[in-house]
Amino acid sequence: MRRAWLLVALLSGVPLIAARAQQPPAAPVRPVVDTLHGITVEDPYRWMEEPQNAEFADWISAQGAFARAWLDVIPGRGDLLERVRELMGETAEVSRLKRAVGYLFYLRSDPGVPLPKLVVRGPDGAERVLVDPAAAAATDGESHTSIDNFAPSPDGRLVAVSLARGGAEISRVHVVETASGAMRSDVIERIWGEFPVSWLPDGSGFFYTQMAPEGFEDPTVDRMLGMRARFHRLGTPPEDDPVLLGPGVSPSLPIDAQENPWIGVPEASDWVLAHVTSTREEMRLCVARLAELRGAETPWRCIAEYEDLIEHGWRFERAVHGSDLFLLSSKEAPNRRVLRVRLDAPDLEASEVVVPEREEQVLTDLVAGRDALYVKTMDRGSDRIWRLPFDGGDLEEVPLPSSQQSVELVASPDQDDLVFSTESWTQPSAWFVFDPATGRSRDLGLRTGSPADFSGIVVESVDAESFDGALVPLTILRSKNLALDSSHLAHLYGYAGYGIPLRPEFRPSDLAWLERGGVVAICHARGGGERGRAWYLAGRGPNKQNGVRDYIACAEYLSAHGYTRPSGLGAWGASMGGVLVGGAITERPDAFGAAVIGAGVLNTARFLEGVGGPTQMAELGDPRTEEGYRSLLEMDPYHAVRDGARYPAVLLSVGLNDNRVSSWHSGKFAARLQAASGSEEPVLVRIEEDAGHGSIGSTREQAARKEADIFSFLLWQLGDLAFQPRE
Repeated sequence: MRRAWLLVALLSGVPLIAARAQQPPAAPVRPVVDTLHGITVEDPYRWMEEPQNAEFADWISAQGAFARAWLDVIPGRGDLLERVRELMGETAEVSRLKRAVGYLFYLRSDPGVPLPKLVVRGPDGAERVLVDPAAAAATDGESHTSIDNFAPSPDGRLVAVSLARGGAEISRVHVVETASGAMRSDVIERIWGEFPVSWLPDGSGFFYTQMAPEGFEDPTVDRMLGMRARFHRLGTPPEDDPVLLGPGVSPSLPIDAQENPWIGVPEASDWVLAHVTSTREEMRLCVARLAELRGAETPWRCIAEYEDLIEHGWRFERAVHGSDLFLLSSKEAPNRRVLRVRLDAPDLEASEVVVPEREEQVLTDLVAGRDALYVKTMDRGSDRIWRLPFDGGDLEEVPLPSSQQSVELVASPDQDDLVFSTESWTQPSAWFVFDPATGRSRDLGLRTGSPADFSGIVVESVDAESFDGALVPLTILRSKNLALDSSHLAHLYGYAGYGIPLRPEFRPSDLAWLERGGVVAICHARGGGERGRAWYLAGRGPNKQNGVRDYIACAEYLSAHGYTRPSGLGAWGASMGGVLVGGAITERPDAFGAAVIGAGVLNTARFLEGVGGPTQMAELGDPRTEEGYRSLLEMDPYHAVRDGARYPAVLLSVGLNDNRVSSWHSGKFAARLQAASGSEEPVLVRIEEDAGHGSIGSTREQAARKEADIFSFLLWQLGDLAFQPRE
């Protein structure tokens, strides 16, 4: 750290043109040569992977200081930061709404407040704050605490809230009384923030998924392995909570260490559902009666294994009506169909197709109300809602306020209506309730308010032809008056992983880019879910390079059609998008003027050694096989770097509390680029010590600073005159 602060002292306030003469902190080269499956690979920076590595910690801190010294002196960054702060900081958002007998629970982000609060709105329409994470952080003595998840009890009396420190996503569950806002004594530790609890119908206790205790504080042990599903009875010691599922726990439902078990209880039901998955679309699903629960001896009856291709997030319990369970299946139906299975006779072979596959739309979600099943479909990333009455009526479309939007569904077994949200690329989210009796939707008055006015922006949906003729959906945002003369700067975002589609999302900070005459583009490459399971599989594992080349095709489309030019185009990706963007700039560096990669997966050949590595085999492949190892090397951006090649400028962003992607991915890639590049373009590593994966759990100020750094870096490198160094 002393070297990092010395570097700041040397460079802070130095004009950017002078900073260019400085060299980034050198990384020691200590080659390790591996021969696996007859393939020999040299790795010059393997030492960065070592756990509790003080040398790497010092080096990446010095890299962060070096990057900070460059970013802070970019002309125009200060004004841009203020504009991004205004757009993001003054946005008031309502998100992640849940219902319970007349109550609405949701996260509310207020203007000028660092993090969302948990709010409840009662039957009388009055709002109350239940949990303010700023107060929780002050109590714990932490810099900041965020709400990872929450789950109200079925009667609405209590809500279980997962609180995480510093964006790390490792949470503690607190139980809060709705009437008073008081926290009860029940506290559960070591919860991965992505998993909510699931309450018993009477609210007397809940099921939860907990990270394994063995070696939890040992940095050499992968915290993502060995998770267990447990049950907590309110008022009892958590250490006595029985374990129902986990490696070596249940004879009727054996699971591996890299699988994640989760138990869900449908509202007003006698059934309990067990979901088992990892980082894959398809899941295992088993059922038992509540009365049959006997800890590890619970007699689970399994409905589906991975090969049955049941795909429905991991919230199956939302789609139960009586003894009927509704499932999304992509088996023999790449765009999915809806099956009905009887829980009292769980046999997938005997299931009934209640909504067949649709040719032009992908079925993506479903929830059950008291009177009907509500189904969501997606076309090129935009959603539609359909209603299927339980009394045997026809499938009917629920009218939505506009097109080009994404929606979220919330139903309840004791209500005949549907609560849903809408959000588009240019319109912030709003919540509505659909009344089937009138066929109309009523605005709930829970809207995102923002100073970002996108009324002058148009959204275009086009197709870019990839190398093999595949038509890749490409979304483009631009000013209505923009001339397609190739003079504009653009950034192209991509992800292409896990079958996750890039759906319409309102990003107020994008206006800071668009109002400068820039173009925002989103490439829906193979590996995402925009066109169903076939689209996903065509970019998964050994097919990852299809997604990379789709992304290159999107870049070429933007240049060929006058939106920008290669030197004016910035590549942008994060997490699994690191494979996409890292692969694109190493394969076609001439197609881009700069690149930004946040929390990126960049060394796929070694992903097993990183945090959560074994859970990624379903998505990336198995390096223990020759075929898997060869495909991992083919997609590996780190090993694709070639000495003397002219790569674009690169900004890598890392949160040091990241528990999803190890920071050495970015460190190794940066060191390799810095040593190998035949150009003078900078390779910077932006770090945040009090942040996790991407912007998960970050404060508004953290998010605004990161966006401003990214935009400033791109504008500087792509040639915006206001961001160029002056003599």
